[in-house]
Amino acid sequence: ILSHYFFEQPIDFSESPLQRLVIEDSANMGSIVGELSDQVKGLAGRFILAESSVEYDISKRVVLIIDPFSLEISSKDVVSGLQKKVADYLLNGDNYLQTNEVLESVIELILTKSLDVESSITMDGLSIQSVMKAVSLKLMEPDDICQRLCDYAAVASKYAGKMLFVMVNVDCFVSDTDYSDCVRNLRYLNIPILLIESDCKTDSIPTKIIDRDFCELNFW
Repeated sequence: ILSHYFFEQPIDFSESPLQRLVIEDSANMGSIVGELSDQVKGLAGRFILAESSVEYDISKRVVLIIDPFSLEISSKDVVSGLQKKVADYLLNGDNYLQTNEVLESVIELILTKSLDVESSITMDGLSIQSVMKAVSLKLMEPDDICQRLCDYAAVASKYAGKMLFVMVNVDCFVSDTDYSDCVRNLRYLNIPILLIESDCKTDSIPTKIIDRDFCELNFW
């Protein structure tokens, strides 16, 4: 649930993970998006993100996307989470022995190739975590804006613990056809996503409208 003093009713993503907030007045939109941006950066604000009566830190759990062209799928928090996931897999169950055998083989190879060094050679043990950092895992960065948005939401929710993605004026960056495809693909993700836009669309996305007279209308 995302709430704000300005909303008569909070936005409940349990009813539909993909929702739309239409703010018809540009100045009001700038103010609301600006306030959310401040909170994402860790500053004060009046947005509240909660689930099952537990309030979450917006700076850690919410992603605000204003410029999809600058979106980096291989962001530090995503890659860090991915590295941990892969490392846990390699050290789990049947993979543990095989992983250790490979690491020991690498250490043996290094020591063997160092025999012609004038001084004795020692080295610390090789960990899978250090290997993961050394190989510099990266995710593919698609050129297509819609695919980039979908891919980022999928990996950031899975590996970086993000709970909500707020995408501003996506319709300004793509054609009408691509926008429809993008919305359909975002819906398939089943991840809490809020589209903030300046006008209504004739689709089935639950929509909260704040009109130019600051009246709130909800369409479900």
